Amino acid sequence: MSGLWCNPTRSQSPHSFVQTSPPYIPAKKCREPPTIVACDKAQFALPYVIRPVRCSCPHVLPETRDDPADSQQRRAGVRDCIVSQKFGLTSPAFPVLIERMKRATIISAIFATGLVAAPSGEAMATNYSLWIHGRNPGTATQKGNYADFSYWGSSSTAAGVNKKAVNWDGKSTIGTSNGGIRDALDCYCTGSNWCYIAVHSAGNLQIGYALAMYGGSARYKKNPTPNSSGVCGNKDGTTQTGWNIKWVDVASGGGGGSELADLGEWAVSDALTGDLKTAKARALYNHNTTRSKYFYMYAGAKGTLYSGILPGQDDEALPYHSTSGVSVTGSFCNSGDWFCDGSLTTGTGATSNGKTKWSYHYVDIIDTSESYNHYANGAWSGIIGPVRADMAAYAL
Repeated sequence: MSGLWCNPTRSQSPHSFVQTSPPYIPAKKCREPPTIVACDKAQFALPYVIRPVRCSCPHVLPETRDDPADSQQRRAGVRDCIVSQKFGLTSPAFPVLIERMKRATIISAIFATGLVAAPSGEAMATNYSLWIHGRNPGTATQKGNYADFSYWGSSSTAAGVNKKAVNWDGKSTIGTSNGGIRDALDCYCTGSNWCYIAVHSAGNLQIGYALAMYGGSARYKKNPTPNSSGVCGNKDGTTQTGWNIKWVDVASGGGGGSELADLGEWAVSDALTGDLKTAKARALYNHNTTRSKYFYMYAGAKGTLYSGILPGQDDEALPYHSTSGVSVTGSFCNSGDWFCDGSLTTGTGATSNGKTKWSYHYVDIIDTSESYNHYANGAWSGIIGPVRADMAAYAL
């Protein structure tokens, strides 16, 4: 499989690049081959050069980070790797000097040389950022209206390229409401188009269910022009297997359920609460079946008095065992906290007491400062804030 490897002029550290041979782009920056990568970070020596680079998705492992406090800083060291799909550049004799060039400019410059022909018979690939919200028993979002970001915050806030709000009623069971999620995936993540996914709370169950139950099915390639119901028409009558998804960012994931649902602390009668019980949520589908897509988990820890019944660290609604993708329930805390079963770890590794995470679940942020609660509050707040920032930086 042909591809490219990013070769900046600084030495590579085990925290910013996967250490295999040849050096590979870290998993979150890895995209579908063939690719073109531009290195344009200010800390690299000028001039900047487009070089052949190799990307081994989906087999590449995520970058190693042993200290969550500076994970974002380390990540910034590779933020320069901006990847464009569908254009194979395999000749090493094509260095192009660039300085802080954006992807569109890079592609235009390549086409202008005449060395790379525009693909024929197929529209250029477009990337989309899909935001799937969680439980919402109050004011409903507008299902099928991909511009309605009322659950999250201002629609003008940066939250990834071509962002779309994937809305559902927020109170039905996952099984009965997942069809709308699949409609959005069909619309924007088939054919030549690719998606970044961001989810919150029960949105974790929605994308997990869609991938596990339908991610291996034949999907019609769609034109990304939805009707008023959020459904798109077929592009050419051909199908593909599953969806084109780069990765999934998960803010306070509800994949493992909440003891608040177990104990009836949510005094509501909506059907979704039944799915959020820990045993039901964990048995709803095979959480290890992500179709090799990484779930980057963001776990908040700003709990409150009424959430004291939740085991270990929590964000007022969900405990660490759920928000970090641990494969069993339990009391998991920040390192150094007492009276817990074990400490949560970043990355894909097990907790300190040996409890494994589900496959392809990578803890990106542990809230060691206990700063982030569960709620968006219509302002991209709580643990959603770091996820939004990540999407704005990486969903390009």
